Amino acid sequence: MKINKKSFAPFLVSGVWCLVSLLFMAQAPIRTTVDLPAKLESVPTMRVAIIQNVEAAHLDFSSPYTVTHPVTGDLLAQGLPQKDVLLNVSLDGIVLGGRLLRSSVIRVKTEDKMIQIEGRTYRADLRIQKNSRGKLMLINEISMEDYLKGVLPWEVDYKWQMEALKAQAIAARTFALFQALKNPSAPFFLTSDVKSQVYGGKTSEHLRTSEAVDATRGQVLTYRGQVFQGYFHSSCGGRTTRADFVWSVVPIAPLMGVQCGFCAGSKYDNWTAEFTFDEIRKKLIDHGYSVGPITGIESVDRDRTGRIRKVLIYHSGGVTKMNAGDFRVFIGADKMRSTQVAFHTAPGKILMTGKGWGHGVGLCQWGAKVMAERGFTFENILRFYYPGAQVTQAYSAPQPEPSEGGLFSGIIGKIKEVFGG
Repeated sequence: MKINKKSFAPFLVSGVWCLVSLLFMAQAPIRTTVDLPAKLESVPTMRVAIIQNVEAAHLDFSSPYTVTHPVTGDLLAQGLPQKDVLLNVSLDGIVLGGRLLRSSVIRVKTEDKMIQIEGRTYRADLRIQKNSRGKLMLINEISMEDYLKGVLPWEVDYKWQMEALKAQAIAARTFALFQALKNPSAPFFLTSDVKSQVYGGKTSEHLRTSEAVDATRGQVLTYRGQVFQGYFHSSCGGRTTRADFVWSVVPIAPLMGVQCGFCAGSKYDNWTAEFTFDEIRKKLIDHGYSVGPITGIESVDRDRTGRIRKVLIYHSGGVTKMNAGDFRVFIGADKMRSTQVAFHTAPGKILMTGKGWGHGVGLCQWGAKVMAERGFTFENILRFYYPGAQVTQAYSAPQPEPSEGGLFSGIIGKIKEVFGG
């Protein structure tokens, strides 16, 4: 269960792919905004699913710990520091370190607020639930700010300019707060992988990215007083796209796409990939599609940014039409890096040439990097990629010092200065 960081290289993670299949199954577009409470009393607690659907896991406690019932508060167990504690399930409940706890849900707290799960250290508390299939789900209950410190090193390089790191911190905080406010009673708000935003716990933290989180404490993006989905991705390939071109969501001004020349020339600006029809067929079958031997693949319905929206799969059983974003995720988003792509079929295989990495909505991380290097502030960066959005103090932190010249001032002039005109 250990996470291999090389498989999620920082800032290469293809952005945030939020429940793509579910969104397209919806009959009506899903809202991308939610009301921001007039005042959040304290830093929100996030619930992040670290591990799901397992029969066992290994925990390490570096300090004394207690186990309670999350609802009643009843003390179920306690123990001293201990390594390699086996967590597993039984028909009658949850077993921790060989001790049966007759409950389908428990909360583990430690004195030093640290727990190791499968070799990775996480802050704060651990909620463990047994689901209806008799499997375990491990959920980290952690403050928003500490959560973000475990996210940023996966999304951006800590060596980047601080203004780019701050922009990423606010985008990630916005995305996370939206998830929490959208369904506050959910057992968890986020997963720790690319389905939400990659989170590696305390083990992943770095001083500079943590500094960016602290410097923007409590700040989120809002549009007309509401928090919205703070989408971001690695590289847009020249232009970001509309959220409703990618998912079945209600369009709003900050997610309508912008012309971006900042990421031009980045190492993810252009890419090529090759797949055999057999490997594509196998991956589609693995995701529940009934597909016979493939004879051809065609892209259709491009949006105004050049990204394909639909893919036709020709096979012995007929023709299967699917959303291009789903297709990309199913066959491997680390290889088919974007839907800004051209297909070239050959006998038994398909060659792809494309631009950018990720879904292309919201903040372009490589564009933000270059903007910061050219002197733009984090407010400038966010204003550029999310037109019409405001940076809002959502909770418990003093208002930041205003940037020289005022918030967002001079952004249009500076963009013209960079690109001419």
